[in-house]
Amino acid sequence: MGETARWSALFLGILYGKQRFGCRSWSPQQPRGWLEQLRKRKSVFTRDRIAAMLPPVAVTPLVKTARWSALFLGILYGKQRFEYLKPLAEEDRKIEEIERLARVERERIAKEIEANSETILK
Repeated sequence: MGETARWSALFLGILYGKQRFGCRSWSPQQPRGWLEQLRKRKSVFTRDRIAAMLPPVAVTPLVKTARWSALFLGILYGKQRFEYLKPLAEEDRKIEEIERLARVERERIAKEIEANSETILK
C-alpha cells in the first residue's frame, strides 16, 4: 500500500468516524469528549441489535431442492466445459512452443550473421 493510499485511508476513516459518531471537532487538548461519545454509543454488534433482528425465514423444501439442483448442475457444467476447453488449450500451448522455438532460432541466426559479417565499424 502506497503512502498516499495510507493517508487517504486514514483521512476517510477520520471522516467516517466524525460522521458516524457525530463528533463536531477533535483536538489533542480535548480527546476525552470524543472518547466519551464513542463509549456512550453502542457498537453495531451489541446484544440489543442481535436480539432485535428478525428470526430466520423458514426455507421451503422446494427452494432447498432448487438450490441444491442448481449447485449440482453448475458443477456438472463446469466439468463438461473444462473437458471441452482442455484439448484446445493443449493445442495452443503446442503452437506457442513451436513459435517460441522458431523465434529463438531466428535470433540465433541473426546473431551469427552479425558476428560473421565484415564491417568497417569493428
